[in-house]
Amino acid sequence: MSERRDRCVAMSRVVGLQWIGNAVVLLLAILWLQIPDSHTWQFLFSMVSAVGIACLFVWLTTVTFRRLRLSVPAVPMWLSAVFLVAVLLVWMGLSHPIAVGRDHEELFAGYWNSKLSPWLRYHFTYMRLVELQDHFYDLVELVIAALLLPLAIELMTSGVRGWRRVVYVYRRWRYWVVAAVAGSGAIWITRLLLNWTPGHSVRGQVLSLVARVGLAYTVDVVLWCLVIAVAARYLRD
Repeated sequence: MSERRDRCVAMSRVVGLQWIGNAVVLLLAILWLQIPDSHTWQFLFSMVSAVGIACLFVWLTTVTFRRLRLSVPAVPMWLSAVFLVAVLLVWMGLSHPIAVGRDHEELFAGYWNSKLSPWLRYHFTYMRLVELQDHFYDLVELVIAALLLPLAIELMTSGVRGWRRVVYVYRRWRYWVVAAVAGSGAIWITRLLLNWTPGHSVRGQVLSLVARVGLAYTVDVVLWCLVIAVAARYLRD
C-alpha cells in the first residue's frame, strides 16, 4: 500500500512538472515570436532567447525522464541533451514526408475522387477522402512517436548500454494499447474542444476559449505522462 502511494505521489509530481514546465516553455515561445529583429541587438537577443528556451525544454524533458527511472545510473546532463537532439532530428526527418503529404491532401482527394466509379464516389466523397488521409497521417505519426519514445527515455537516462530494454518495450502489447488510446484520445479530445464554440457574446467566447484550451492542455499533459510512465515501467523490467 505504501509503495502504491509513493508511486502515485511520484506520478503526480511528474504531471505537475510537465504541466507547469511545458506551460512556461510555450509562454516563452509565444513571447519569443514577438521579439522584433530590426536591429542587431534585437536579433542577437532573439537568438540567445531561442537557445535559452531550447535549453529549458531539454532540462524539463531530461528531469522528467530521470524522475521516472531513479533506479538507473544517469548519464551526464550534456549527454542526455545530445541524445534528445538526436531523437528529435530523427523525428523531424521522419515527419517531413508526412507534412508534405498533409499539404497535398486536397489535391490527392480530388484526383482519387475523380477516378472512382459513381457508387464509390458517393461513399468516398472529397471531404471523406481528406479525412481518411488525415487519420492515416495521424496514425503514422503516433507509431513513429511510440517507437522513438522508449528509445529517448533509455538514451537520456542510461545511455546506449540499455538498448535491449527498448526492444522489450516494443514487445509489450499493453504499451502499444496505452500509446494508441492516449495518442488518439489526445488528438480527438483536443480537436473536439477547440472546434466547439459555445457562447454568443465576445466575452463568453473568449472565456470559453481559455477554458477549452486549458482543459485540452491538461488532458494532453496527463495522457502524455501516462504513456511515458508506462514506457519507463517496462524499461525497468
